[in-house]
Amino acid sequence: MKEEILNNGIEATETKQINKAALYFGLLVVVSVTAIISIGMNVRNSIINSNLQYQIQQRDSIIYTCKGEIDELTLNVYELSK
Repeated sequence: MKEEILNNGIEATETKQINKAALYFGLLVVVSVTAIISIGMNVRNSIINSNLQYQIQQRDSIIYTCKGEIDELTLNVYELSK
């Protein structure tokens, strides 16, 4: 650090430090934005998946209910035909 100040002067050394600080800040901003977007996408996908699972359960419930009614009606018709 002392050698840089002697060779380049105080202003050049301060500018170099400011550029490093700006670079680190920019890197921090990019990483933060990327993390926020990634977390948002993960939350969105998990919500979509849970909604799809719920819809599948509802569909299966309706199918089983209808199948049970059909079986019951078939049994009733079979019993009446005897």
